[in-house]
Amino acid sequence: MVDKLISKLKFEARNFGHVRFEEPIVIFESDDWGKINSNNNAVFDSNFGKRTDWSYDQLENEMNLERLFDKLNSYRNDFERPPVFTANFIVSNPNFEATLETGFEELILEPIDSAFPNLIRSWNKGKTQGVFYPQYHGRLHYNYELYKASLKNDKVVQALFKQKVNGGLEHFEHSQLAYYSEYQNYSTQKSSPLLQNWIKEGLKEFDRIFGYHSKSTIAPNYVLDAKDIGVFDGTEVKFLQGSNKLLSKSGSIEKCENYCQGATLAHNLRALSRNHKFEPCRNKKEWKVDFSIFAAKTWLNRNVPVVFDTHRMNYVSNFADSSLNELGILIDSFRDVKNIKFLTSVELGEAICNNGVYKDVFTGETKALTPMDSFVRKSVRNWVH
Repeated sequence: MVDKLISKLKFEARNFGHVRFEEPIVIFESDDWGKINSNNNAVFDSNFGKRTDWSYDQLENEMNLERLFDKLNSYRNDFERPPVFTANFIVSNPNFEATLETGFEELILEPIDSAFPNLIRSWNKGKTQGVFYPQYHGRLHYNYELYKASLKNDKVVQALFKQKVNGGLEHFEHSQLAYYSEYQNYSTQKSSPLLQNWIKEGLKEFDRIFGYHSKSTIAPNYVLDAKDIGVFDGTEVKFLQGSNKLLSKSGSIEKCENYCQGATLAHNLRALSRNHKFEPCRNKKEWKVDFSIFAAKTWLNRNVPVVFDTHRMNYVSNFADSSLNELGILIDSFRDVKNIKFLTSVELGEAICNNGVYKDVFTGETKALTPMDSFVRKSVRNWVH
């Protein structure tokens, strides 16, 4: 009874504490770009087990990107600027040939720019058009040591790897946490002692590939122990996406830290929290377009920025047609929202930190929002999680 009361009070306090602006704001945060996953030619033997939803995700191709960009660009004359995806990238993948040559003794990674030069041109085209803004997600998405050990010892993982399927055992429901996660080993509940260097190397790769620093990031699988937030010290990362669901494991218990939008975290990071999943390809009613419109209007009526969580998987392979159609219906629903602004995660983060002032990430122009804040709201924001 007491636990339920405390939980309800925290829920209400969290809703009260979120950052608010007079201007209606919508953000699309989209994870897993650049990551090799499965492919249409791969054979998943039924003896391997039941596949997860994620096992149907695939690396984007040029046509996938062009269709997404065309959809977003089609609204250029309808709003102050078109909707934009904050696209969170995995910056390297297994080099299948080089790893196979080692007899699975090593797991060799290859940066996405050397692996996919044509995709680099497409990604940059989306940024030039102002509809696609890359940010850093991770180096592999999986725990490197767990994945490497699995490759060395598991015949199923080896069979998939030979078919250029990345992710091994995580493609099956009975083992979908096999390599959880890039930042914390869920088996030992320990973070790598070299985590800070691992992240800095990944961010350095991002800088080299895209030509600028990533100021925001989202932890792979949302897994980041609160005690590890300091690993971003000395980097350009200022904003932590997905702060409504920071996961970690201690003993047999999975912990979830749920921060308000705009909360100040340790080491002066700011929390950027997602408040609705738009995942039409996964066929959950609450993640499809009708409920997403309802949820978005609810947050906008409270002056809270809407931050959609919408993964790459929705916009590739056999999912693309229906997801792009639902994306269009969702964006159309904002036509009647006066003065609506589609921002990137970085722009929202800067506005939160600078009393509404931010720089347009595409033009460099200084712009401003109108904060609706108070001492009490700020205090609650930084207390509840």
